[in-house]
Amino acid sequence: MNVKKNTYRALLLATSLASAKPLLAQEATPAAGAADSTLPAIAVKAAAGGAQFQSARYTSASDAVTLPSFVTFDLGAGYHGKNVDVALTLDNLFDRKYFIAAHGNADMYNMPGAPRTLTVSARWHM
Repeated sequence: MNVKKNTYRALLLATSLASAKPLLAQEATPAAGAADSTLPAIAVKAAAGGAQFQSARYTSASDAVTLPSFVTFDLGAGYHGKNVDVALTLDNLFDRKYFIAAHGNADMYNMPGAPRTLTVSARWHM
């Protein structure tokens, strides 16, 4: 039995829900000496999602043990304001039990994947 090692990842580009433009798009900056046309800060809300597929693969050169294939799904959301950025991510949305890798060329020393994980981060702008 020949098991190929294939990993496929898909990530939906985080986009501004208000303007449907990429979240990381660079804004135009006025030229030096131009009249001050400062606009009030407007929050940018963003959402992202992704999936990762890993096909079945052998744990070692002996080909005695095969790790099963798996698919995990991730979600994220963000808020960008004048003074603070907040991001929320949920990895392994369906809490899939899987093995991420074999370790040390040993058939029975397999590393489990991370369980469902919720992460919140905030960044304050001064």
